[in-house]
Amino acid sequence: MDQGEASAIALALELYGSVVILDDDKARKVARSLGVEITGTMGILLRVKIEGYIPWIEPLLSSLKRAGFYISPALELKILTEAGEHK
Repeated sequence: MDQGEASAIALALELYGSVVILDDDKARKVARSLGVEITGTMGILLRVKIEGYIPWIEPLLSSLKRAGFYISPALELKILTEAGEHK
């Protein structure tokens, strides 16, 4: 876990009821152990798709992967299925 993730968790603890966006497994485990509500990048993308702010998630996932963001095939399938974009 890096300093940025630790700071985000600390801020979430100070701001009761807030949600922190974390993708790193270690940081997510620490946040959960402290009772901090978490979501990840994929959770944010799914939410904005469901709420109608973006029409498609798949092009964004492709861009993230090209930029070096790792998305497991299982998570990608789950997100695309929940977004109604699985073929």
